[in-house]
Amino acid sequence: YSYTAGANGTLNSTEGTPMAYYPADGDIDIVSWSPYDVQENFSVQTDQTSDANYKLSDLMYASAENCTYDGGIVPLRYAHKMSKLNVNVIKEDGISEITAITLKDVQCSAHVDLMTGEVTTAETDDTHPLKDITVANNGAVVFPPQELGGQFLVVSTPTGDATFTIEEQEFVVNGEYTLTVYLNSVAIGETTAIGNWDEDGNTEVKPEDDKNRIVIGAFEDEPYTWTGN
Repeated sequence: YSYTAGANGTLNSTEGTPMAYYPADGDIDIVSWSPYDVQENFSVQTDQTSDANYKLSDLMYASAENCTYDGGIVPLRYAHKMSKLNVNVIKEDGISEITAITLKDVQCSAHVDLMTGEVTTAETDDTHPLKDITVANNGAVVFPPQELGGQFLVVSTPTGDATFTIEEQEFVVNGEYTLTVYLNSVAIGETTAIGNWDEDGNTEVKPEDDKNRIVIGAFEDEPYTWTGN
């Protein structure tokens, strides 16, 4: 059956589709998901800079058990089945533009049990390789629950790329996290976020420690020498 949902929750059948009715006796279970065309093998979009692709990636699921014809309206409460990361990059001195933000090496595929809503992230193999996901600044990215660590986020600017690394972090179903990064021209390079997200799902990276700074741009009086460190 195919229906169009109205703003007030009513369902209207499309042309040629009959309305469904409860059985006279007994009860039924109702399951629902969004996007509507989700299949058991689900993958998030690798470009989530647009609202449309973000919505296609934001898998939601709802269910109601033991529903009867005289039980009244059935409320369906949807739960997010992916993990969500809010990304905020704040430009400081020397940074005129952010050209791209990339979340590195993410498993983008999962198996969805459409009868229970259980999500199982795919094992990484030739069929399900790790991929990068691009995200808009001050936006969000969603992906299957998994553990991520090491090189985590790359912020691209006309001056160069900044790669931010994190310790191993478990991203869970329906978990929401916020990463705030302060970026200036002295801190272009690799910066380590020491520690983990706090209890509220937030972490902040600010380039205050000289050991985390790599300069890109004009040399000063004495040229820098690459030491391998």
